[in-house]
Amino acid sequence: MRKLLLSDLKKKNPYGYQQQLAAIDLASKAAQEDKAENYEEALRLYQQAVQYFLHILKYEAQGDKAKQSIRGKCAEHLDRAEKLMEYLKKKDKAPAKPVKESQSSDKRE
Repeated sequence: MRKLLLSDLKKKNPYGYQQQLAAIDLASKAAQEDKAENYEEALRLYQQAVQYFLHILKYEAQGDKAKQSIRGKCAEHLDRAEKLMEYLKKKDKAPAKPVKESQSSDKRE
């Protein structure tokens, strides 16, 4: 039995092929933003990628091996998205650092 390649998917189902490419592209961009420490954008992109992968899983994926692979990617991206969400929540809750007041205006004699 041979593997279903992206080129095979393109021939059999062009819409599914485009969905898969979009999901992969979003996941790649999410990883780039994550690496660049643009965590809010990375979170948004991971969430979109998971949505695309879930759509593919539900409507496009054929075969247990393909579905298992997509589930693995979904779990991986969801896990990272959850970690980013926790980090961003903690960051928002952290109190602002107090700014030092200038002492030059206080010492006028």
